[in-house]
Amino acid sequence: MARAGKTWVAERGKKAVGFAVVHGSGESHAELCAIAVEEHARGVGVGAALLAQVERALVRLGTTELTVHTAEVNSAALELFSKHGFHTEQRLPRYYRGVFDACTMRKRIA
Repeated sequence: MARAGKTWVAERGKKAVGFAVVHGSGESHAELCAIAVEEHARGVGVGAALLAQVERALVRLGTTELTVHTAEVNSAALELFSKHGFHTEQRLPRYYRGVFDACTMRKRIA
């Protein structure tokens, strides 16, 4: 995933505490394929900072829209994305491993 896309890493001191991977950077539409923060670094704005950095970089590259897929049971991710302007566009039954439901969320970033 990281090889096929562009990756950002969040560091605290000199230690990586989170990352985000995007496919399609430089195109009008990009997909946030993964975003994760180490458990001990959650709740202090690392995810929000990563998301903001990704969006700024994509806007500079001409991207106007960002999508993400996330499991419907992942309340932390849903809250992060909703808080930062993403809107649920579509529900995806059994999207993950043919078992877990997901949703597509989208945001205009330019």
